[in-house]
Amino acid sequence: WALALAGACAAVVRWGGLVGRVVGGGLVAWVGIYLVVRFQVAEPPPPGLAVPGSCRYAAPLYPLAFVLVAAAVGQLWRRGHRGASLGLLAVPLAVGLVVRAQTFTAPFPAGSVWRMHAVDWPYFRNQFSYVVPTADHLAPRTSDAFSLRAHAYGAARETASGLLRDDRHGDLRALPGRPPELPSRGWWQGVGDALGSFHQNRLDGTLAILRTSRSLLDGAPGADDPARQRALRSVAAWQMHAADHWIRAIDRHDAGTFRAVHAALDREPSELADAGWWAVGFTWAHHVAGWHQPTALHLPADPQGLPESFVEGFAFGLAEEWGPLAALERPSGLPHAAELEAAFARGWADGLVDRWLGPGQVPTLR
Repeated sequence: WALALAGACAAVVRWGGLVGRVVGGGLVAWVGIYLVVRFQVAEPPPPGLAVPGSCRYAAPLYPLAFVLVAAAVGQLWRRGHRGASLGLLAVPLAVGLVVRAQTFTAPFPAGSVWRMHAVDWPYFRNQFSYVVPTADHLAPRTSDAFSLRAHAYGAARETASGLLRDDRHGDLRALPGRPPELPSRGWWQGVGDALGSFHQNRLDGTLAILRTSRSLLDGAPGADDPARQRALRSVAAWQMHAADHWIRAIDRHDAGTFRAVHAALDREPSELADAGWWAVGFTWAHHVAGWHQPTALHLPADPQGLPESFVEGFAFGLAEEWGPLAALERPSGLPHAAELEAAFARGWADGLVDRWLGPGQVPTLR
């Protein structure tokens, strides 16, 4: 589209007249069609930012804005309104300068960037899984721990996805055993994401998807309790953009969220409740935590008691956002209970693994 835009602008400038109008009309039609099909930027609640994969849907706005500003400046300049044309140019230039300046204000540039993995695991792993052949995933030629987790994820996700799509199988009983050199963590993350991706368009709700996934895991070779927990939590996290009432209630970040989730999960089997509560905590943390910006957070009181899995998922999400820390101000509303503090430490240690380099450092809550 960039080449098409450049060519269209060149044609308008060079020939004008009928050719220019045709080319310009074609460009406008193209941008209009692109926007009408309802591509949109998924904007999380502040202080979260739209992810890069979502921002690509705003791409047509930039060439369109460029054409409009350039045309307006050209017309003003031609008619002798030099001050107005310079003023119009100054607005986008000032916006760009302010944005650039923000990258050099606290908390950026952040020293913690040197402790991050070179790739962002949640986005890297999906592409890596299908770009690399499954046979190479299953027999990796590396000893790097991060690369082995990526191969484990890719092998499990691609194999499980193929089995679920195949009418001869439709389940995970034929899932091959995990090669011993591939980490269990990446393997069962991959199985969980395969289940989540395969069932994501069902209309009977997230709890039905979790029940089906739980049943399919019953026949998966090697699916012991920790493996099932990892996979089901991945399935639940995959569904956190669904329209279920208890999932949409997360956006409130108040006691009403807890009431809605209790109403949905308290009657479910413990495995499903664990997965749902973990995913709620994980999503909540990513909503309220700014990247590289550790700060005091608030959790509303839960009269029925915060489940350990919620606290574990909440700490996992914070660790992904903030990385290794020596100390952290205790989130207000987090009860002083040994089991919850242990769940927080487990979640934080688990959340560091995929995004951060070096030994894990779990903060002391002060």
